Amino acid sequence: MDNESRRYFYNVREGRLKGTMWMESDRISSLCVVDGVLYGYFRWGNYRELMWADTKLNAWRRLNTRDGKTLEEDVSYTIAMSGYNGKLAVFWSVNESDYTKKNNEVMFKLIVLDRVGDVICGTVEWSGVVGTVKAFDFLRCLVVSH
Repeated sequence: MDNESRRYFYNVREGRLKGTMWMESDRISSLCVVDGVLYGYFRWGNYRELMWADTKLNAWRRLNTRDGKTLEEDVSYTIAMSGYNGKLAVFWSVNESDYTKKNNEVMFKLIVLDRVGDVICGTVEWSGVVGTVKAFDFLRCLVVSH
């Protein structure tokens, strides 16, 4: 592992470097912070994983359900994530930027996050189609709430 594969995290409240964590940037599809925890969506070929950064272990951990099962992964390459009222909002396309199709469905999954001891668990609160648009790619995801 070289320095190119490590990312540094700065704690704004404490005004100091929090630590480092291994992350291969070509495997990260999306990152976001919810309630001070960093979440990442990783992909390795056809393998996809929603993970959270465990700063105590300086490692990425799989986001599982309370009973230890992996969250259902039906997400494609095109993905955007953001925090929304303490929950994890995940957007993705069903047809991976298929420019031959007239319409592509934009999917959405809202995940409730719970801390159980030193582990964070997720429960899908809602999942479904939120729109149909022409071919697209996510550039940024910004959640606005009031």
